[in-house]
Amino acid sequence: MRVKKRAFQVLSAAMAAVMVAGCAGPTATEATKTAAAAGTETGTGNYDEPMTFDFYDVAANYQGTQAGWFAKVVKDKFNIELNMISPQVAGNGIYQTRCSTGNLGDIVLLERTDFTDCVKAGLIKDITADIKNYPDLMTYNDQITVLNKALPENKDGKIYGIPCQMTNTSPTSYSQDVIKSSPLLRWDLYSELGRPDIKNTDDLLDVLEKMMKAHPTNNAGDPAYPLSLWKDWDGGDGMLGIANVAQLTTWYGEIIKGSNILKPDNTFIPVNSKDGAYYKMLHFLNDANRRGIVDPDSGTQDWNTACDKMKTGRVYLMWYNWQVGF
Repeated sequence: MRVKKRAFQVLSAAMAAVMVAGCAGPTATEATKTAAAAGTETGTGNYDEPMTFDFYDVAANYQGTQAGWFAKVVKDKFNIELNMISPQVAGNGIYQTRCSTGNLGDIVLLERTDFTDCVKAGLIKDITADIKNYPDLMTYNDQITVLNKALPENKDGKIYGIPCQMTNTSPTSYSQDVIKSSPLLRWDLYSELGRPDIKNTDDLLDVLEKMMKAHPTNNAGDPAYPLSLWKDWDGGDGMLGIANVAQLTTWYGEIIKGSNILKPDNTFIPVNSKDGAYYKMLHFLNDANRRGIVDPDSGTQDWNTACDKMKTGRVYLMWYNWQVGF
């Protein structure tokens, strides 16, 4: 089927997240139905007929037709538009609603538990035969096999999903250019203060407080704060608790796993342990709030509002590597 082949070429062109092929029900777009009936696609980049893929993404913080440079690449190369469906924007009820119609989406990104449930319910397509036609994906055959063998009652070893964050390096090799989470300061403001040594989180708060005193607003005169938080991701990615705090625990090499913390020595402690990084980072943010350097909108604003503030220079501390794009 043409829709199947074109979908997999999109996947192999941009392998960045857990992806599965949904089983489109009677609500599938007319473009998809027409393409599916048209037969096998031949050649790469020769797609005269436009198509729209419903892209259900549990991690997305944007909903609607995708825009930007990646949307242009997919449109130019495959003549495809991606309609993003985000439970973080539309609300978690959209998951149950779309599941009940039998059409979660054409390409689906899910948490592990929902992935298992959707396979059981027949909402996820068996891609065993298709995936073998794509050498780039088969490079990660071991990781893909491990994920799918863990599915209950998958005795035949069929492939339904592709795990995220796969690498071809050893588990102990670090392969990112920038650490995923670390204190990232505005270099111009830090230099203005003489680039003082920062040995711990107390020193960090001292520097941030001085930054805010020197620059309480951005260039446009809008209020600026060292920290600006948002609540959209709380409880996501299998983390129990506040997502902004849970991500900061990695500064200590500790990762939230449900109600536990995985420590660097591969032991677990309860998430509320006073010896753990979650407790430490709660105190870090509480101290920051007491100093008045946390955006007062943090308890109510969503990701889009926080994102706009980052873009306009109203936030002085970042902690995700991708935030440097702002």
